[in-house]
Amino acid sequence: MLVSLDFYFKCCEGHVVRRVGGSHAKCCGAHTYDSRFFFCYQRLIYPLCRKLTYNPTTQQCCAGVVNRRIGGDHSSCCYTKSYDGRVNFCYEKKVYGRCQSKSYNPHSYICCENKIRPHFGGLDTKCCKDRSYDSRRSVTTL
Repeated sequence: MLVSLDFYFKCCEGHVVRRVGGSHAKCCGAHTYDSRFFFCYQRLIYPLCRKLTYNPTTQQCCAGVVNRRIGGDHSSCCYTKSYDGRVNFCYEKKVYGRCQSKSYNPHSYICCENKIRPHFGGLDTKCCKDRSYDSRRSVTTL
């Protein structure tokens, strides 16, 4: 039995390369990729975003949603949202602002004038300058 070598190899930019993806193989520069799961952008191979292509320079895939990159190379994903990792952080699928460039547990702490302070009253915790207080009780931090 004679098997065609076209099934195992493909010619990409004048190079004979191993075929990746069988009949779904496409060339990206001198490499092949499986077009069911990947796409080629500027000679680099990227994963599809739920079968969608995107511009990896200005967009990113966050949990299957294509978003505009926020923060350029510092762009990160928080579940389905993009955020700038220099000024924000992700906690339990929500984006929060950093406190003096630090992340913290926003359920237990609050940022008051760039100081991390404990939450005393859950959602009732507020800031008064650099101190936190429970807006329903008289508990404060120093």
